[in-house]
Amino acid sequence: MKKLSVVLISIMFFSMVNAQEKPNPAESLTPSSAILYMKTSRVKKLLRSVNYLIDNLLSKEQRDGFNKERNEFKTKTGIDFLGPESLKQAGIDLDGTINLAYFKKGSAGQENVIVYIPVLDVKRFPLKFVEIIKNFNKDRNELDVYPVITDYKGYSLYQIQKDVFCVSLDGYFLIASNADLVKGVVDIKISGKGDITSDKYYLEYVKNARRDYDLNFFAKRDFLKEMTSQGRKEGNQDVPVGPSSSNPSVRYVSHEGTTLAQNEKGAEQPKKEYAFEEIDYATLGAEVESGRLRGSLGVSLNKSNQSVSNSIDVIGTGMDGRAVFSEKMKSYIYLSLNFSAIENMCNEKGPVCSGYQEFKQKLSQEMGLDFSKDFVPYYTGVINIIAGKKAEIKEGRPQAGFAAMLPMTDASRSAAVVSKCGEFLKKKFKEKSGKESVSGVNMFWYIDETGDKMYLCSDRRGIYLGNDRAMMETMIKSEDLQKARTRNAFMKKFNEKVFFLAFVKNAGSTVSELQLAPPDSGMGGFMKSIGDVFLIGEKSGRLLTLDIEIEIKKAR
Repeated sequence: MKKLSVVLISIMFFSMVNAQEKPNPAESLTPSSAILYMKTSRVKKLLRSVNYLIDNLLSKEQRDGFNKERNEFKTKTGIDFLGPESLKQAGIDLDGTINLAYFKKGSAGQENVIVYIPVLDVKRFPLKFVEIIKNFNKDRNELDVYPVITDYKGYSLYQIQKDVFCVSLDGYFLIASNADLVKGVVDIKISGKGDITSDKYYLEYVKNARRDYDLNFFAKRDFLKEMTSQGRKEGNQDVPVGPSSSNPSVRYVSHEGTTLAQNEKGAEQPKKEYAFEEIDYATLGAEVESGRLRGSLGVSLNKSNQSVSNSIDVIGTGMDGRAVFSEKMKSYIYLSLNFSAIENMCNEKGPVCSGYQEFKQKLSQEMGLDFSKDFVPYYTGVINIIAGKKAEIKEGRPQAGFAAMLPMTDASRSAAVVSKCGEFLKKKFKEKSGKESVSGVNMFWYIDETGDKMYLCSDRRGIYLGNDRAMMETMIKSEDLQKARTRNAFMKKFNEKVFFLAFVKNAGSTVSELQLAPPDSGMGGFMKSIGDVFLIGEKSGRLLTLDIEIEIKKAR
């Protein structure tokens, strides 16, 4: 397989394409035992997407390097792998999709992969593929790429050297890492059973998908384990179980060392061997469209223990009209938490809540503030933050500034909390503290140990704090979110599932201004191409998703 990596990588470059608009036929040829499944859409959209990314996100040096490899491949094979007409002449179906299925590693650690290439002629393409391989390796006369052809249940199986196995059927040319995989696909084709659409998690993923993307990944728990090197313990071996070792729907199970006595007793459960036990599956999507890069991350949790259930409950959803918004904001974060759930979760001592308990204890000792009684019952759980570059220059470089707003249901309680905090800070920082007024609101300020000037105040909507006076003023003068959202398209995206919403206007310039990605880091050119960035997080039952949209500026 390694000897053909350049060719396979070139072909797999097709994977960044817009998701298809019709049922994906490769699903019926993908064994349900796949722990990762990737699907794309039509190749002709791929070519537009990939070329757009190359032209607008890569630096000149990166583009030149990529085009050099592209031209070398074309010189050897006569195929431009990013040219639609060239690919069509080579036998690729531009209306088809690229797919990939990854299976659990074998007991010796061997990779189990199938790549699905859409082709115009399933009978002729196998020999065309051999011709491409031969031409690409024509400088290596000693390399024998002629296939060994065998029959399996009426289908021709092709073996190229020892680790490339192929079969053509249903408009696809399949490339697999071992013979059992291609035989198993043929078995599924004949029986009509055992494909990935019979997997309940995959069906749930398809049902809940917001949209099809250029690139769509569905990853089961076992894939996450393997990718983090936690999927095997030294001394444990995977054993295939199932009706036939030639069937790729065979599952590999890992022995976890449970004794017969433990099974008989029933009371003592074996300890979990891996992380990710609470994750059923994860998802990833990405696409390029109209000068924007869109993506989505998702994770489905199974609430297999109380800590996971508690963590999900901590996430609040829906819009709080007391939060604020202004068109003048260059960045914005809305995050909703359920502090009642946090209080319930942290009633008992535990490592997860130790920091929270220490924080409450410190407030009580230093300020006489009972966080659970004086703050939590009146706090909606929403955190509003704006951030950017401060007006002041410190130590010769720009500094990051922020202002935050915490919506409260009772203005008198907000004022009491700020008063207690202010009295403590006044005693601590003495002459490095004071008061000033902004837009009719009295702000307490102090200069902390780092030399930053911090601000604290409250009004009818809640409590404000930050390290930049101008940003504090913007927050205080902002409209209530309930009113402002009627005029802002992005803020209209609020629904009962939203727990996180954020944007950064002209994000690339902001990152560069704050020197978060210095020019010598290699990210400078990339950042120049980034415009506005938007993020939306949603919770639907046990499914958490984060959608992102990035504006891509055209290269100059």
